[in-house]
Amino acid sequence: MPPKIGDKSYRIHVNSSGVFIKFSGKMGSAYICPMKISNDPRFGFYALMDANKTYNISHIKNEFNQDIILIKEI
Repeated sequence: MPPKIGDKSYRIHVNSSGVFIKFSGKMGSAYICPMKISNDPRFGFYALMDANKTYNISHIKNEFNQDIILIKEI
């Protein structure tokens, strides 16, 4: 992800109901299909994505046979 948008930093919060971006005092969102989304396949119900980092996004089944969108920093 780019280090900044314009000259401002940002953070992205992804959970089972949508993607939320906070930027320069404003917030945008986008709806997604309900599904567990996490940085950890066993725990957690959201993922944070920071500027200037690279992520791998994959669809997996965890040990409990639950579908999960896994977001891991690489």
